[in-house]
Amino acid sequence: MIDWDKHDKIVDDKYMLIKCAIVGANLRRERQKRGYSTEDLAEFLDLSTSYIGLLERGLRCPSLKCIFKMCDLFNLNPDKLLLEGKATKTLAERTAARNYRTEATALIKDFSSDDLPFVISFLKPLLLKFSNKK
Repeated sequence: MIDWDKHDKIVDDKYMLIKCAIVGANLRRERQKRGYSTEDLAEFLDLSTSYIGLLERGLRCPSLKCIFKMCDLFNLNPDKLLLEGKATKTLAERTAARNYRTEATALIKDFSSDDLPFVISFLKPLLLKFSNKK
């Protein structure tokens, strides 16, 4: 049985490898971007400030429970903390996009099959312009 509450556990098996340095750099970036101190973060995560320092320097890896608490605090998808480079949009951004798609679909459903070609011919240039597709 894996002890997920043991904060200094490095997760390393054939299915998952969390690189502590990447997690630490992403954690520090997100914390600083929001203006939190290490004390603020430590209080929210119920950890010591020295442990937050170890995490940010990549000397320790957070538990999955800790990662999810960080994601909750920062309103992020876990990949934003776990992966290098550009990650996906936040949950709020993805939800907003899904809501817009649902609204657009509902509006288009109300048109008759005779009117749809006109509606599509009007919308298509706008959609292509903003989606950067040729």
